[in-house]
Amino acid sequence: MRNLWNDKQLHHRFQLVERESKVVLEESIEIHKVESAKYNGTAEAVRGASVLDAVGLLGQEGKAIGRVKTYQELLGYRVRTDEELSRMSTEQLTSTIAERQRRLQTRNG
Repeated sequence: MRNLWNDKQLHHRFQLVERESKVVLEESIEIHKVESAKYNGTAEAVRGASVLDAVGLLGQEGKAIGRVKTYQELLGYRVRTDEELSRMSTEQLTSTIAERQRRLQTRNG
């Protein structure tokens, strides 16, 4: 896979900005691009990337964390931070996802 930018930065984050006033629209659409081709298997490579990006590069935990956060939002729960969720094991994340799925089905059932 080819890199989009000729730099060593692994993670790029884009936000909406009003050009004239340079006002950044916080809490709006963000686009994150993680250039996995730049990942070399070392902790040094993920420096500057968010915890979620780093975990996502290292395994399936990143996807599980995203699912947990989505279920928390749908159920109106406090959404845990990426850092909090990254401390959970894969088994804990999987169990949390299954429990949240059951609660959402019960609520909508």
